[in-house]
Amino acid sequence: MKQILRGALLLALAIAARAQEILPREEAVKAAAILNFDLEQLADTPIPTDADVKRPYGLRAGHRGVLVVPEAKLTSAAIASAGSQTIPIGQLWLAEVVPMRDGDPIPVDELKMVEIEYEGDEITLPLCVLGVRRGEAKRLEILVYGRGAEPLLIVPLREIRRDQAWPIEMAAQSESEVSARLTLVLAGVYQASFSITIPAPKDDAQPEE
Repeated sequence: MKQILRGALLLALAIAARAQEILPREEAVKAAAILNFDLEQLADTPIPTDADVKRPYGLRAGHRGVLVVPEAKLTSAAIASAGSQTIPIGQLWLAEVVPMRDGDPIPVDELKMVEIEYEGDEITLPLCVLGVRRGEAKRLEILVYGRGAEPLLIVPLREIRRDQAWPIEMAAQSESEVSARLTLVLAGVYQASFSITIPAPKDDAQPEE
């Protein structure tokens, strides 16, 4: 049985908005570097990534969380220039939460699971790769990928204007006792939101002997 690392790698996101906390910069950078250490495991993502491990952004509370690691040299101009082909914009790492689709948690077996070793411990975390393209009516949209070639979610982007320090920043707003609305803000110019929740229990779980 693999141990669950409680520390910088076990990122956490508040399901309750009042518990939401931004991951300290030093911890976020350390986690991003460790998560991207084994590039071989990340070589088969549906779209390629070139992560900027020096500019991640994380939210935590308790033992649930998210960390976003932006694509290197991500800018508002790069997003605006996107066409019908998906371009990568970053990685979304999850800890004990998963995205929701049609009101239900996305099954863990649809997510790309990455095994991480840290100080003798092992942890397996879901990774969603994020991309942007122009969809219907040439409107910008975010695509959230799991393990397969087809996106798990397609979320419209809307234009905003705000100052921010990092290429991608996040906030979470409580929707229920077990779900929250996660908002991604890209380069202070674009914004997209989708829901996250706790993973569904496995139907085929076997009792321990």
